[in-house]
Amino acid sequence: MKILINPLLLSICLLFTFFSNASTQSETKVNFINVNSSEEWETILDKANLSGRLIFVDVYTDWCGYCKMMDKDVFSDSEVAGYLNDNFVSVKLDAETEFGASFTQTYQIEGYPTYVFLDKDENLTGSIGGYNKKEPFLNQSKTIQDKSDLLPELKKKYEKGELTQEETAQFAVLIKDSNSDLAKVVAEELMLKLDAKDFKNSEYAEFFKVFAANTETEFFDYVKNNKEEFKANAGDENFSGYLENVYNATLAAAIMENDINKLSVVTEEVLPIYIENSSELPQAKFVTEKLYYGNVQDAEGYAAVVQKYYASTGKNEEDFWYNQSYEIVEDFATVSSLIDLSITWLDNLVKSEEDYETYALYAYTQGIKGDYEDAKLKAEKAKSLARNEEQKQMADDLLEMISEAASGN
Repeated sequence: MKILINPLLLSICLLFTFFSNASTQSETKVNFINVNSSEEWETILDKANLSGRLIFVDVYTDWCGYCKMMDKDVFSDSEVAGYLNDNFVSVKLDAETEFGASFTQTYQIEGYPTYVFLDKDENLTGSIGGYNKKEPFLNQSKTIQDKSDLLPELKKKYEKGELTQEETAQFAVLIKDSNSDLAKVVAEELMLKLDAKDFKNSEYAEFFKVFAANTETEFFDYVKNNKEEFKANAGDENFSGYLENVYNATLAAAIMENDINKLSVVTEEVLPIYIENSSELPQAKFVTEKLYYGNVQDAEGYAAVVQKYYASTGKNEEDFWYNQSYEIVEDFATVSSLIDLSITWLDNLVKSEEDYETYALYAYTQGIKGDYEDAKLKAEKAKSLARNEEQKQMADDLLEMISEAASGN
């Protein structure tokens, strides 16, 4: 099915969800304290010290629809409110204030909403990102709190050299956010002491998920050769989490180093373990290869991957070439060679299929390229093919955007 091209959606990064009272932060039952300055933040630290509670920070922006949804659906819930009020000093922090911008930089926050958990010394003990329903939010919050309660005791034992191996694993995981350098040192020292019998110990499952996310470790070889045993010992969540980390880390390294061999490791070694349903494996490999070639800006490699997939499977997929063109516009709009590739596919497509969606996408893509005259012609053609008033209006919006871009506005 073709995705309806909407220039207003393509020109912004997020879809915003608004409610009837969306112009202001909705009221919640949580005892949130608004913080907009360093002085107000010092008051929060004093409260945390006096009460012995952790600090919970809701980092939001006024335009963030999911932030408003969390207020409406989750923070207004009496169980959530009771839990947060009993265990945390709760803060609302606008990321777009001067203090908020400094806070987000300190804790490397890149998306909204983000929920940050800090101890009284401002050490990061955990975070939750995005919209979460009540139960997942509570479960994650309680897990972070339980780990935070352990940290002071483990830290004292570490300084005295009294940690067991299992406690060392816990300690490394707990401090990875607040002191990543020390966590790395602790993890590397522990890794040298662990052997095959420890791979089967569920006490180390989270440690391996965090610190062994590398295909060149003995632990990955163990997982590759003993998948079902690892799942049984560690649980489905740790199994999926570990392989997700390995996938992301190895693909990121392949992209950063422009290393085709590491891409091969992802598609031929990691994905076959990660993907439970073998019928889904070709699609997973296809998506992964496109991510690689798109990010290294290799249009020739990208085109070859798409053509190969089309020859084997894509012929059976509805609107295949349209969807491939749309993905480039959505994911790689700044890569001119890929935009040219998208235009080539669209040019071939309109020769056999004239419809509103194809011409609207073609116009938008030409606008990205900077060919405004052709973009305008394609947008006018899209308007002539519009099947309803909504499509006509969207075509008019597209024409307006093209005109503004052409004039430099």
